[in-house]
Order: sequence, then C-alpha cells, then structure tokens
Amino acid sequence: MDCPNCNFWLKRKIENYHYIECGLENVWIENCKMFVCLNCKGQAAVLPDANLASELIAETLIQQCFKLNYEEVRFLRKSMRLREDELALLLRVKPTDIFSWENKITEIDSLDDLRLRLLIIDIIKNPLFKKIELKLKLADIFGNCDYRKSRPNPIPKIILKPVPTHFNFRIEVAKPT
Repeated sequence: MDCPNCNFWLKRKIENYHYIECGLENVWIENCKMFVCLNCKGQAAVLPDANLASELIAETLIQQCFKLNYEEVRFLRKSMRLREDELALLLRVKPTDIFSWENKITEIDSLDDLRLRLLIIDIIKNPLFKKIELKLKLADIFGNCDYRKSRPNPIPKIILKPVPTHFNFRIEVAKPT
C-alpha cells in the first residue's frame, strides 16, 4: 500500500493508539493496526467500528463514580445522535443548559447527570437484562458516590481492546498509577 501524501511505501505495525477521533482525551485502542510512511512519517490507524466503540465507551462513562464533565456530556449526546435541543427536551431542561454543560460554562447538576445516564441505558442497544443490570449498578453508584469529591487526576484511561478472533472489542478501564 502507498502513502496518500507522497506515494511512498507504507509499513504496517501494531501499537497503542490515542483514539482522539471519539472526542475524549482519555480513550486508547490497544494493539491497533497502523500504517506508517517511511518517507514522510505520516500515520494511519485502522479504527474500530465507531458505533460499537461509542456504545462501549458510553457504557463505561455511565458507570464512573464521579460527575460527567463537559467532554463526556457532549460525547454521550453525540453517541445518541441527538442535537442539543433534542437532548434538552428528553432531559426536560433548556437547550442553553446543554450548551453550558458542553462548553464548560456550568457543570451538570447531579439530577440531570442521573437522567442523562438513565437515558443512555435506554438508548444503548443492549438486551433488557443488561439494561436492568446497568440500572442497578447506577443506583449503587449514585448511592455510594459523594459528588463533592473532585474527579481523579489523571482521569482513568478507557482502553478498547480488540478481541483476536473478531473485529470486535471488549472494554477495560485502566486504573491511574
């Protein structure tokens, strides 16, 4: 295969890839297939099924034990393919609230955070038993979380790991060191 920039030969390699295309700073793909140009040093990654990756990341985000931040609110809205005004209608808030959360003007409050997480569970394409399990986990998370605590720094990485036999992924949240 040739480089689209300089028509030089591309070398294939496997490495961890910072998946910034998803809109979050803390998502990585482990053992991602990469093509690197030996001439201009350009790189191209073979990315996962974006819909599946989005669902897995969303499922991970709704299970974290701290309030969603502006990037995560935006990511969740986009993963549901909703405009700001549509999400506002579903959460029963003003569209300006969604804009404020996503642009780091104000933080999402605890009740709206819970509503957004529950909405995600209903929209994610999981079987009913999985949705019930997630809602029970969410009830436990909200019962045991103190939102006055600050988010961990650094924020834990979300790592997508390819399953060797399929073009599919399982998900793991790396613990901060």
